[in-house]
Amino acid sequence: MSSSDSSLPDKKLFWACFVALVATSFVFSVRSMVIGDWATEFNLTETQKGQILGAGLWPFAITIVLFSLIIDKIGYKRAAYFAIFCQIASTVVIIFANGYKMLWLGSFIVALGNGTVEAYINPVVATMYKKEKTKWLNILHAGWPLGLVLGGLVAILLKEHSWQLKMGLLLVPIAVYTVLTIPRKFPVNERVAAGVSYRDMLKEVGVLGFAIISFLMFSELGRVALESGWIGSWTIWHTVIVTGVVLVMVGVYTKSAGAPIFLIMLVTIGPLATTELGTDTWITDLMG
Repeated sequence: MSSSDSSLPDKKLFWACFVALVATSFVFSVRSMVIGDWATEFNLTETQKGQILGAGLWPFAITIVLFSLIIDKIGYKRAAYFAIFCQIASTVVIIFANGYKMLWLGSFIVALGNGTVEAYINPVVATMYKKEKTKWLNILHAGWPLGLVLGGLVAILLKEHSWQLKMGLLLVPIAVYTVLTIPRKFPVNERVAAGVSYRDMLKEVGVLGFAIISFLMFSELGRVALESGWIGSWTIWHTVIVTGVVLVMVGVYTKSAGAPIFLIMLVTIGPLATTELGTDTWITDLMG
């Protein structure tokens, strides 16, 4: 391969990222499709159904945040392998589930994998297509509705079949992007290649950005810990205190309030994401 060819974006790596997103969306679709079967077989209450579905959402968001902070340290390929492991492990756990706890655990594990997928595919594609980021990121994210469509086809074609079979089909797109991913060489993080420091990156988020992210994250972690009996109490004041500690550290390190455009996007993306993921999760029940 010539030097000019080696500088071109790796289309096979792009398609590996695309299929990874399809698999992630497919997971969301199939889980929402079989939750009713789980409820019937394991006598789940509506609360337990919500908790299982929730376990597939909040770790997803938190993993995106946390992995985004360290993705350039651990490398994209290690992140991809972690995502693959989580998605396969969760599928196995759920297929052999004997009740609420295993269903919750499987949902939690897959959420970690799904969040990791989002944390690495976006910067990989943005790095490969520096001059056409919008175009290729839009193409990449067409994988999300495609995964939902595939889930819908499963619902139609395998309506009378067991939920275990439907869950087992998740392994197909996971296997495809695993095979595509293993031989690929991932690019160096764009920020690292450009010589932009970690501190300068965090300055874009700043104290105000971390205030929003930390408050929401610790609110949810506290709620889950309380409901699980891991802690005796958790109030909004606990969230405020922990968030405050984080903000002091961020303020000292970055000395930045955050980029205005980033803060605007951070505030607006929340309702949009809630609408999308909420609809994806409950669409099967809504459609009867």
